[in-house]
Amino acid sequence: AAGAEGYVVQYRLKSSGKFRALKVTTAAKVKTKALKKGKKYIFRVRTYKTINGEKVYGSWVNSKAVKCR
Repeated sequence: AAGAEGYVVQYRLKSSGKFRALKVTTAAKVKTKALKKGKKYIFRVRTYKTINGEKVYGSWVNSKAVKCR
């Protein structure tokens, strides 16, 4: 996203209600080995920018259920 300093990425199992932190990154792509093959996950991402020394976050963007390969 234009103007974003970084991204916060979280995931959860499709059947679970609690999101877990995956990564705080400045890259638009994220790789991880934390996910298990054959499971369905839902991800959410939001941007952040530092203003006056404080992080200001954008709203969450949810994904559809994604099956891990």
